[in-house]
Amino acid sequence: MQAIQPVIPALFDALQYGLTTATSDHADYRLKRDDDQHYYVHQARRLAVEELTRQGFLARDEDSGRPLVPMSGIFIGYRGVALRVYRTSKARSGKIAPPLPGRSVKKQEFWRQEPALDGLDADNILLTWSDDQGRLDEQMRMYRPVAGDHRRDSFKCSWEGKLTRAMANLRAEDLRLLQADIEYPNLETGTT
Repeated sequence: MQAIQPVIPALFDALQYGLTTATSDHADYRLKRDDDQHYYVHQARRLAVEELTRQGFLARDEDSGRPLVPMSGIFIGYRGVALRVYRTSKARSGKIAPPLPGRSVKKQEFWRQEPALDGLDADNILLTWSDDQGRLDEQMRMYRPVAGDHRRDSFKCSWEGKLTRAMANLRAEDLRLLQADIEYPNLETGTT
């Protein structure tokens, strides 16, 4: 994933900025995050979107100038990679579950590796992040999906792996040495 190396520090910094500001605002207004998880996360993500837009990383509609995904979603098209960024929470097992497209036709197309934008020949990659009390987890998870709908067992990916802030300090050539944590050559069964 050396293609997205320049995006890594910007993404980590933008998400942490959003989380820090949302945490501060909640403290200032004496709001409890647990009372409305969606508001806190939406505010953090919205601020991250603004930060990524300022740096020129966020993909926007050419006609309207608006972001390509709704609700302050993060979509970055960069060097042959279409990156959709999602917040996820850890399961009780401590494992982060990949996001599902649900019943959204556009998301299901993205999961099937159909072009995210007209004329964009890119690998569609999902990136998940989480936080602990307003502190961004140091490791994110990347997935290259190939199928999925609203059912957990429908999700299939050709590979998955980690993304850390430290990877931004590696030379692009060194990133070629990194391998996916798990590759799934037999997509029908999801086995390695």
